[in-house]
Amino acid sequence: MKKTLFIVAWLLMFISCQMEEKFSIAKDYPDQGVIIKGLVKNYDASSSTQIIRMGLNDFTKNAWNFSKSMIDGKGNFEFRFSIERPQEILLQLTTINTTLIAFPSDSIYIEIESRDDVQQELTYNAVSFFADRATTNNLIQEFLTSENEKNEGILQSDLEKESFKKYRLEKLKKDKRKLNDFIEKSTTKDPVFEYWATSHLSYKTADDLLTYPRLKNEENTSQYYTFLEQFEINDYNASICSAYGSFLDNYRLHLEKMLVDQSKKKEIQVKKTIETILTNTDGFAQDILMTQYFYNKMDAASDESLRPYYSVYYDSVSTKKYKQQLKEYHSILHGEEEVEINDRTTLIINKKVENILPAIAKRHKGKVIYVDMWGTWCIPCIKEMPMHKLLREKYKNKEIAFVYLGVNSQRKLWYKMIKNYEIDGDHFILTKKQFDYLDRLFYIDGIPHHFLMDKTGKVAIDLAPSPSQGEGKTLNNKLLKEINKLLNL
Repeated sequence: MKKTLFIVAWLLMFISCQMEEKFSIAKDYPDQGVIIKGLVKNYDASSSTQIIRMGLNDFTKNAWNFSKSMIDGKGNFEFRFSIERPQEILLQLTTINTTLIAFPSDSIYIEIESRDDVQQELTYNAVSFFADRATTNNLIQEFLTSENEKNEGILQSDLEKESFKKYRLEKLKKDKRKLNDFIEKSTTKDPVFEYWATSHLSYKTADDLLTYPRLKNEENTSQYYTFLEQFEINDYNASICSAYGSFLDNYRLHLEKMLVDQSKKKEIQVKKTIETILTNTDGFAQDILMTQYFYNKMDAASDESLRPYYSVYYDSVSTKKYKQQLKEYHSILHGEEEVEINDRTTLIINKKVENILPAIAKRHKGKVIYVDMWGTWCIPCIKEMPMHKLLREKYKNKEIAFVYLGVNSQRKLWYKMIKNYEIDGDHFILTKKQFDYLDRLFYIDGIPHHFLMDKTGKVAIDLAPSPSQGEGKTLNNKLLKEINKLLNL
């Protein structure tokens, strides 16, 4: 009898352990594509916006990188992008502003209710998810809808910082109790949602607590920052939540501020900050904080105080992607002549010649070349980029090259936009003399300006059609005709 009871107890314990699935992010995800398709129901193209946006959070820069998709006449939209780990994504459409989770290789389907009378507190109810990650994302919408107490304006409090700390930590306890009640009442259990929601509440609190003294211009005191002991600095699983990235950025600023107060000498601040990051963090958090710090310092291109520590960065950071991106960024800022972003995209800075055309022709000998003169500040240029992508896809594996000439553009923004908009091809950033030469040659009235070169490297059409026609939704038949003629298709 005792033996039977023991076996039953063991089985019950085993089943219970199996049911309590825990969330963990694998650290060896390949950089894989995500497909997000959807439908805006009751869509009226004549009265509704034609653009839907999705944002990926770049922890290394604490910035959202947004992609746009055109909504077709039937209300359909589609996004394709690569991610290297499970993460939070923002979805924005008029009054709809919500969050979803995607894993590498996911295929997600979304339905959105399009109504002009949708109120802000009801927007989460207007979004439904299907296919991969449906359970997680529908729970997120339900949870966000159930949050009665909003956090907007919480940092505008007039409380003294110690009182604010007490208030904010008490609020976190209340929010966690509400979350636990929500989980208990929910008929669906999902470990991904539970970890995201817990991390969201916790790191939003920590982020607010780090931000508050800076907003109020109050002096740093070590006693105030004892709250940091309650939060895990290195929590790779929390990288599924954007609040964790914001917290890490504020934590880095906190470390810098403490050291600035100790020393006014720049070289000492840099040395001490790097040492402090390496001493107080490890793993994923250390990689993020080091990369954030170097990016911020590199933006000041003349800051020589960082130069002795590049070897320290590359030795201490383990994430290969971050090291490669920092190397590319450094190359662009410091004017190296050629930087290969990937096997499809190369950035070129050639200050040695006034006439850039022979250099372009030499790189693509025997190919038709479509050249786009654009600028990071040029809105019509940027609006054309999705159609450029369609044009490149149409002529994939054909004897044609796509070249982009950056006009009057700041290097770091030029670099950032090429990556964000996935503008594959050769990119030259023009000097004033190079632009003036082309202006004299083509009588450029404005940009975007396009021209076509034939397979011999000669300019065939000095004012070529743009990629789009009409309202920018379809490829320009006039351009296709000219390209096909040069390709003998």
